[in-house]
Amino acid sequence: MSEDWVGCRVSLDCGGLGFFQGVICRINLGEQTVTIEKPFQNGLACKFPEITLNASDIQDLKILKSREELRNESNEPSGSSVVQLFKKKPKQPVAEHLKSGAGGSSTRDTKAGKV
Repeated sequence: MSEDWVGCRVSLDCGGLGFFQGVICRINLGEQTVTIEKPFQNGLACKFPEITLNASDIQDLKILKSREELRNESNEPSGSSVVQLFKKKPKQPVAEHLKSGAGGSSTRDTKAGKV
């Protein structure tokens, strides 16, 4: 019976330990533990590939996706996207803009003799 849940994506409320999400990969009835793979804790990916939690720590368990739903997801062709990177032109220093006249209007008033 416990093997029926292996492969399901779950959300576990573990009270003070936080919320965990992942895919059940093992259930040990003797030790009363659940092991999830690809775990997230409080919305952040965990450093470890698996986390084992004691049943006594689990306050609430929600099945987010069944094993069949996850299997169907992996069989569906995924939409791919192409990302094209463009290299930006290096910015010219302000002095370069003034030399090339790219700065727009000049601040010099040559008619009045003012500089």
